[in-house]
Amino acid sequence: MKRLLPALLLSACMTQPQPSPTGEITWEEARALFKACMVEYAYQDHQRNVELTLFDGSTVTTVEPGLDDIFRTDELAPGCPEIALITE
Repeated sequence: MKRLLPALLLSACMTQPQPSPTGEITWEEARALFKACMVEYAYQDHQRNVELTLFDGSTVTTVEPGLDDIFRTDELAPGCPEIALITE
Protein backbone atom coordinates (compact mmCIF):
# COMPACT_ATOMS: atom_id res chain seq x y z
CA MET A 1 0.00 0.00 0.00
CA LYS A 2 2.89 2.39 0.74
CA ARG A 3 4.01 2.12 -2.89
CA LEU A 4 0.55 2.90 -4.22
CA LEU A 5 0.07 6.11 -2.26
CA PRO A 6 2.66 8.19 -4.21
CA ALA A 7 1.21 6.92 -7.49
CA LEU A 8 -2.31 7.83 -6.38
CA LEU A 9 -1.22 11.29 -5.28
CA LEU A 10 0.64 11.89 -8.54
CA SER A 11 -2.34 10.69 -10.52
CA ALA A 12 -4.64 13.08 -8.65
CA CYS A 13 -2.31 15.99 -9.39
CA MET A 14 -2.20 15.16 -13.08
CA THR A 15 -5.98 15.20 -13.46
CA GLN A 16 -6.47 18.68 -12.03
CA PRO A 17 -7.81 21.21 -14.55
CA GLN A 18 -5.06 23.24 -16.13
CA PRO A 19 -5.24 27.03 -15.81
CA SER A 20 -5.98 28.93 -18.99
CA PRO A 21 -2.92 30.26 -20.78
CA THR A 22 -2.38 33.99 -20.84
CA GLY A 23 -0.63 36.35 -23.19
CA GLU A 24 0.80 35.27 -26.51
CA ILE A 25 0.65 31.59 -27.49
CA THR A 26 1.66 29.56 -30.52
CA TRP A 27 -0.83 28.54 -33.20
CA GLU A 28 -0.47 24.93 -32.04
CA GLU A 29 -1.41 25.96 -28.51
CA ALA A 30 -4.39 27.85 -29.93
CA ARG A 31 -5.44 24.73 -31.85
CA ALA A 32 -5.35 22.77 -28.60
CA LEU A 33 -7.68 25.36 -27.01
CA PHE A 34 -10.07 25.01 -29.95
CA LYS A 35 -10.04 21.22 -29.68
CA ALA A 36 -10.66 21.41 -25.93
CA CYS A 37 -13.80 23.53 -26.63
CA MET A 38 -12.38 26.39 -24.55
CA VAL A 39 -12.79 29.16 -27.17
CA GLU A 40 -15.93 31.29 -26.94
CA TYR A 41 -15.03 33.66 -29.77
CA ALA A 42 -12.13 34.63 -32.00
CA TYR A 43 -11.13 37.93 -33.59
CA GLN A 44 -8.84 38.07 -36.65
CA ASP A 45 -7.21 41.13 -38.21
CA HIS A 46 -5.74 41.54 -41.69
CA GLN A 47 -2.21 40.76 -40.48
CA ARG A 48 -3.31 37.24 -39.30
CA ASN A 49 -3.22 38.27 -35.64
CA VAL A 50 -5.87 36.40 -33.71
CA GLU A 51 -7.29 37.11 -30.27
CA LEU A 52 -9.15 34.26 -28.62
CA THR A 53 -11.57 34.86 -25.78
CA LEU A 54 -12.03 31.76 -23.67
CA PHE A 55 -15.16 30.73 -21.81
CA ASP A 56 -13.49 31.66 -18.50
CA GLY A 57 -13.17 35.27 -19.73
CA SER A 58 -9.41 35.24 -20.32
CA THR A 59 -7.89 36.20 -23.66
CA VAL A 60 -4.83 35.01 -25.54
CA THR A 61 -3.26 36.12 -28.79
CA THR A 62 -1.62 34.17 -31.57
CA VAL A 63 -0.77 34.46 -35.25
CA GLU A 64 -2.52 32.11 -37.65
CA PRO A 65 -0.32 30.49 -40.33
CA GLY A 66 -2.65 31.50 -43.16
CA LEU A 67 -5.27 34.21 -43.43
CA ASP A 68 -8.73 32.94 -42.44
CA ASP A 69 -7.47 29.75 -40.76
CA ILE A 70 -9.83 30.49 -37.85
CA PHE A 71 -12.78 30.05 -40.23
CA ARG A 72 -12.00 26.33 -40.35
CA THR A 73 -13.51 25.78 -36.90
CA ASP A 74 -15.17 22.55 -38.01
CA GLU A 75 -11.61 21.19 -38.35
CA LEU A 76 -10.17 23.13 -35.39
CA ALA A 77 -12.95 22.35 -32.91
CA PRO A 78 -14.84 19.24 -34.01
CA GLY A 79 -17.85 18.58 -31.81
CA CYS A 80 -17.57 21.88 -29.93
CA PRO A 81 -20.31 24.52 -29.68
CA GLU A 82 -20.29 27.10 -32.44
CA ILE A 83 -17.55 29.72 -32.02
CA ALA A 84 -18.34 33.36 -32.76
CA LEU A 85 -15.85 34.67 -35.33
CA ILE A 86 -15.06 38.35 -35.81
CA THR A 87 -12.91 39.76 -38.57
CA GLU A 88 -11.61 43.17 -39.52
